[in-house]
Amino acid sequence: MADRTRWLERLREMRVAEKDFEATEDAALTRVSLGSSLLALAQIDHEHEYALCRSVAEHLLGAVPEPEDVGDA
Repeated sequence: MADRTRWLERLREMRVAEKDFEATEDAALTRVSLGSSLLALAQIDHEHEYALCRSVAEHLLGAVPEPEDVGDA
């Protein structure tokens, strides 16, 4: 098992200015959320996210219908 303390020490300290929280609380939380940050760091936008999810679904299921081929459920 990895030495967690050593890994935590390698992380840079993250400081968030108080002015960043002047907007709505939800907007501030979105900016500092890990999921959003990782997507931004990986330069994954909505189109790339869709393509990645579709690729995983195709790998797992073999075939995935196009959105326009799926009727209203």
